[in-house]
Amino acid sequence: MLVVDKSNNITISQGDMLDISFSLKGLALKSTDKIYFCVKKSMNDNAPLLKVQAEIHVEENKFTVNIPRLELPILSRFENATNICNGQRLDIPSTKYFYDVVYVSEDGNMTLIFPATLVVTKVVHDE
Repeated sequence: MLVVDKSNNITISQGDMLDISFSLKGLALKSTDKIYFCVKKSMNDNAPLLKVQAEIHVEENKFTVNIPRLELPILSRFENATNICNGQRLDIPSTKYFYDVVYVSEDGNMTLIFPATLVVTKVVHDE
């Protein structure tokens, strides 16, 4: 399950993939632009735990962030995770992270989404 609130805070179920698109207004995307979705455990951390380059859709002026299910457990690497299901899923506690989205172009950089929370919520099922 995926929930995004009005402040762009994201809650996602443990083990799910993150596949989300954002439309832009007031900024025309070019094929040479890059957009990154960055996740940190703490706002004070120097380096992100996860940095994913978004797919840009120039003709629709939107971008998509896609993090396959198998990559989401990267976020738990400092959480003493327990490996189950032949390494395809890690049992992690419900955990809050912080993310933002940055636009990088030849003209400069711009934060598209201010830091918001990314909550990975524990689930009952084991699929």
